[in-house]
Amino acid sequence: MPSNPAHSSVRAIVGGTVIDPANDISEKLNVFIQDGVILEVSDRKPEEGEGIIDATGMIVTPGFIDMHVHLREPGQEHKETIETGTKSAAAGGFTTIACMPNTNPINDNRETTRYIIQRAGEISPIHVLPVGAISKDSKGKELADIDGMMDEGICALSDDGGCIQDRQLMQRAVNVARDKNILIIEHAEDISASERDSENIIIDRDIQLARESGARIHIAHVSTAEGVQVIREAKADGISVTCEVTPHHLLLTEADVERYGPNAIMKPPLRTEADRQALIESLVDGTIDAIATDHAPHTADEKKNIETSAFGVIGMETMLPVCLKLVHDGSVSMDRFVDSITHAPARILKLKGKGNLSKGSDADVTIFSPKEEITIDSSKFLSKARNTPFDGLTLKGRIIATIVNSNVVYQGS
Repeated sequence: MPSNPAHSSVRAIVGGTVIDPANDISEKLNVFIQDGVILEVSDRKPEEGEGIIDATGMIVTPGFIDMHVHLREPGQEHKETIETGTKSAAAGGFTTIACMPNTNPINDNRETTRYIIQRAGEISPIHVLPVGAISKDSKGKELADIDGMMDEGICALSDDGGCIQDRQLMQRAVNVARDKNILIIEHAEDISASERDSENIIIDRDIQLARESGARIHIAHVSTAEGVQVIREAKADGISVTCEVTPHHLLLTEADVERYGPNAIMKPPLRTEADRQALIESLVDGTIDAIATDHAPHTADEKKNIETSAFGVIGMETMLPVCLKLVHDGSVSMDRFVDSITHAPARILKLKGKGNLSKGSDADVTIFSPKEEITIDSSKFLSKARNTPFDGLTLKGRIIATIVNSNVVYQGS
């Protein structure tokens, strides 16, 4: 392994099992890199010299992509910053993340989008893609400055943390998104409904809007059996709908709330065991496209009391071992897992040169040990936050190296 991860450049990764679902590769091969891009994936041997990583016994994949995180900056730096959040992402194997707009101020304008991109360019070891708000201040009353944010470089639109309740405004939003060919990421929550109906009603509404408009809609953190069934049927009808699931909804249920307290409080809430099984089955059959962490940092005070707890948990540094539990118990194949955090999010977000190891693609690569046992210790996280239900859990799976544009930006210890 390179000795200086912050500045070490990689030209070959040898001896590992390469899993690249975009190219239907799952075998022991070597990855060659030149000038920051993938040169070749083959069984040829590299010339001796610097910049060679021995990945024997490891899995080598395209860099992980998390299409749903909260970095909190600007305005909530006491919870997380672009610097700490992206370092946390790199430690979790992520080379690209999409950050949600519920900052302070809300990312609903070109100036805030520009700040996030510029700040990430100065301080982030990985690629940061801002998501712009659909509505001004995410209040669901009028559309945000979509043109301005797109000019600056947003990757999608979302009022995540909120949900536009007005069907007419949402219809305007999807029509604009269709015309500008930008994805809408929906936090499905009807505030007039209770329990699981809250999520299911909005999923139904938005799929109908997608059917009518032809817009691309992505359902964030889907959590109910009914919701994924509606999405399955919509996909069969050719509607442009995709969805994601979080690691915590794949592993935990409502029965775990008593055990984990405030660190099991999130939106949508943990559901039943039947829902959890439906989510796993839907991930396996491709109804659920991607795994996304919904990394939501909060202070200790905000997660102190179960009755007043802020919603959300962090997840980038725990995603790999948590999700590999499903691989190790035979619920999900390794190839499907890797697809859900590489090729699938890149496809949904239409990211060129990412999510695959094709010749000419960005040299963003993740190397991990699938069977190495670890005990999750939140006190060692690079994130500012500690609000995880998985603290102290012993699982298998460790990030060995995170490589961005051929440079090692994180090296596991």
